[in-house]
Amino acid sequence: MLSIGFSLPWRQLKHGLEVCRLSVRIIVFSLNNIFCFVRNPVLRLQKLPKCSQPTKTNSNSWMKQLFILLSFVVLFLGCEKQKTGSLIDQRDGHDYLTVKIGDQWWMAENLAYMPFVSKLHLNGGIWVYGYNGDSHEYAKGLIEYRNLGCLYNWTTAMDISDEYDEKLWGGSDSLHQGVCPAGWHLPSDSEWKMLEQNLESDPDFEASDDRQYTGDVGLKIKSDSGWAANGNGSNETGFGALPGGIRYRTGFYLNQGSYGYYWTATEQYPGSATYRYLRDSSKGTFRGFPHKANGLSIRCLKDN
Repeated sequence: MLSIGFSLPWRQLKHGLEVCRLSVRIIVFSLNNIFCFVRNPVLRLQKLPKCSQPTKTNSNSWMKQLFILLSFVVLFLGCEKQKTGSLIDQRDGHDYLTVKIGDQWWMAENLAYMPFVSKLHLNGGIWVYGYNGDSHEYAKGLIEYRNLGCLYNWTTAMDISDEYDEKLWGGSDSLHQGVCPAGWHLPSDSEWKMLEQNLESDPDFEASDDRQYTGDVGLKIKSDSGWAANGNGSNETGFGALPGGIRYRTGFYLNQGSYGYYWTATEQYPGSATYRYLRDSSKGTFRGFPHKANGLSIRCLKDN
C-alpha cells in the first residue's frame, strides 16, 4: 500500500490570521501617532496626552509613520481577500478548516466522514485509499485517512439508493446535502463552474461544458505540497486540493499523488455523474463523467 508523509499545508493559514491581527494593531498605532502629530482637535477634546511641537526630526518620524500605515493597510486588505473559518461535524466531531472564495464557503479539507468502511468486493460505499479491509477503527488510523479523507461512490455521496449506480436518478442537484454535514451540501456542476469563474485570470473565460482544461484555476486551488512531479499549486485561495487518487469500481486504487478527483451532485447519464479533477502535470481543472461506482473525494459547500 502506498504511503504519504506530507503535512496539511492549509494549517499554516492560522499564522496568516495572526499577521492580519498584527496589521490591525499597527494601523491603529500609526493612526494615533499621525493624528497626534497634526494636533487633531478631536483628540485634544478627549484629553489625550499633549502632542509634541512639529520639528524637523519628528516630521521625518511622521513620514515614516505614514509609510508604515500605508504598507500595513495594503497588507490588511490582502488579508481580507482570503477569509477562513472552521466547521465541526456534529456526527463524529471531526474539525474541518473552511475558506471563502468569492461568495462561496468551501471545506478546505477532504470530507472524512466514515461511519463504516466498505469491503473490497463491494462496488458502492466508503473507502480509504489503498485499504482493502473492513475494519473501521484500523482504517481511521491510516495516514491516508488522516491526510486525504475518504473516497465515496456517487450514490453514497448523494445518500441515495445504490440502485442508481446503473440507472438514472433524475433528482435535483440544488443544495443536495448527501453525505455532507448539516448546513452543507455536495456542490453541483454549476457551483464548481462558479468557483472556476471567480478564479480564472482570463476576463473572457467561461467555464466549459466540455471535457477540457480550464485556465489556471487548478494552480490556485492545489495545495503547495504533496503533488508528484513538481505539480504543487500556489494554494493562494486556501482551498488546498490534494491528490487523493481514485478507487475504481473494479476494486483497485490509482493515481494518489498525481490526481485529485471530486464529485459533484450533477448526474450526467444513467451510469455516470459529473466530476472535477486536477492533475500534477497541469495548472487547470478538468471536467468529466466517470462511472457512479468509482470512489472519489468530496469537498462540501456551505448552504446559502
